[in-house]
Amino acid sequence: MTYSKAKEKILDLYENNIEKYVLPDIYRLISLSTDENENGRCAIPLALSIFSLSDLLGFLTDCKEIPEDNPDRPSILAFLGNDDFFEEMYKPYNISSKDGANLIKNIVRNKLVHRFFMPLVSISNDPRLPERLFSTIEGVLQLNVFYFANKVLSTLKEIKKKIVIDEFKLSFDNDTNDTILRMAKRLSIFENGSKQFEPSIKQLIQLPKIALSNNYFNQGSMFKP
Repeated sequence: MTYSKAKEKILDLYENNIEKYVLPDIYRLISLSTDENENGRCAIPLALSIFSLSDLLGFLTDCKEIPEDNPDRPSILAFLGNDDFFEEMYKPYNISSKDGANLIKNIVRNKLVHRFFMPLVSISNDPRLPERLFSTIEGVLQLNVFYFANKVLSTLKEIKKKIVIDEFKLSFDNDTNDTILRMAKRLSIFENGSKQFEPSIKQLIQLPKIALSNNYFNQGSMFKP
């Protein structure tokens, strides 16, 4: 794949997927987070969306090789633990980007994804929080979801800006060409890996027909509208 084709492929992901679908959802959640009501401000859904976006960006920018038949290995650490992007975010806590990313993943992200709630840490959009990732209010450790979202979104914007002007290079690559070609290769692996689920998807498409033919709707089945 040529550099120009690789660049076009990555920008297509940005413009026709991330910017068209992901970002509008995130901005809608941010708008709900500023609502004056105490409840229903979607701080946790906002955090979950930012973690998912971080995983996608980590997949694209990860320096590790991945088996082409298993493109679903979590890559959030490759993004949130990258000094190129987030070294400053972890400086107030005197920890490395790698350690900071592991902390966020294990204590916050994993608990939210699997339990929605977590002990010891609160996801907060409290306007009293300072401009930093973690703070304490009334003895409770708080993750500032606005700060976190702004950091990830500004990094996303900066990456695209540098790709457009042919200046995006990660520190572990020799040059811009290496970075862009590797990102495009990883994106191709991701797209091709999804094909393994095509038989299952075709089966799911047939489920409503199967339900109708077996009169499931009148039996109180899961297909009942």
